[in-house]
Amino acid sequence: MFGSFRTISLSLRQRLCNSLALPFSELLEISELDELVKNSKVKFYNRIYTPLVTILVFIAQVLDSDRSCRKAVSWLVGLASPSSSQGKKPSQNTAAYCKARSRLPLSLIWNLIHWSERRIDAQVKVDDLWLGRHKVRVVDGSSCQTPDTEAHREAFGLPSGVKLGCGFPVLLFVGVFSLTTGLFQSLRFGKKGGMNVTYSVN
Repeated sequence: MFGSFRTISLSLRQRLCNSLALPFSELLEISELDELVKNSKVKFYNRIYTPLVTILVFIAQVLDSDRSCRKAVSWLVGLASPSSSQGKKPSQNTAAYCKARSRLPLSLIWNLIHWSERRIDAQVKVDDLWLGRHKVRVVDGSSCQTPDTEAHREAFGLPSGVKLGCGFPVLLFVGVFSLTTGLFQSLRFGKKGGMNVTYSVN
């Protein structure tokens, strides 16, 4: 099952990276996705970087081996026709895209995750479940450094043996995935000295 899933996911990623259109436009119900985005009432000020386009370009950026904003914007410029913006193509400047991406609320991202999860889970067959009936979850954890602010030091703590002002606070987190589909489903943030949950996103 794992080998098959990996093969399919790698093949899909390659197809999306080589696509001459916005990613997932052939795989998702764009109208349904657009409705979900509209219901989130995201504010935007650029006729090119609507919330939907921003999300799809963001997906393309993550899938690309470059992963830079510059490459993502260049890719969108290559797709745009000269008539898409009063006879001019979108600018190569990344500022508008970065601002549009920063305006996407976290609640919308989680709505999109749960939306995709429901769509994929609806296609899971009994034979795909463990013993034909169990949806197994996989849990994995890691950590990362955060900016050295007073709020972060208080919330997350510093690594052992590090003096104040000499290190960065460490954020612990645990992700939950579906063993059947590989989909990321939820996230928990913890604090140094134990996974005492300070924040939760699900």
